[in-house]
Amino acid sequence: MNGRARKRSNRLPMGYTLLEVLLVLTLVSSLLAGVGGLITIVQKSTNASKKSFLVRRDLRRFADDFRDDAHSAATAVVEQERLTLSRVSSVSTVVYRIEPQQHVKREVFDDEQRLVAQDTYAIARDGKIRFESENDNTLVRCTILERDRMKNPAEIVAILRSGT
Repeated sequence: MNGRARKRSNRLPMGYTLLEVLLVLTLVSSLLAGVGGLITIVQKSTNASKKSFLVRRDLRRFADDFRDDAHSAATAVVEQERLTLSRVSSVSTVVYRIEPQQHVKREVFDDEQRLVAQDTYAIARDGKIRFESENDNTLVRCTILERDRMKNPAEIVAILRSGT
């Protein structure tokens, strides 16, 4: 009998205990939960960056078009949420309108008031846009006030050709 007892005690166990398996499962599930949380944070950050990039791109595009149109304009008329620029080189008119979603719509009309081109700029996510003219309508300004930057508004200023 002593020989049999010895053989059994020299044998290695054939698996893991329930406690070891539960410990490993707990560690793995904790790691997966942490990784899942990080992935969610990274996705939110990526989406916010994309939105911010698109707004900045539209703002840059709007500023370029706004300045180009103002530099080639003879007159500017500001009426509430609308800026009308009459061009010098052609008989066309450019109209900027502030849309309800705080987007700016640009429309170009020919001499017969037919719509030739239009564009929309999503430049204010949650703020206000305002057009102004100064110096006897020789200078036009677009001010963009966003809630998170109320103390530091974006301003685009252009001088009309007739004002130079």
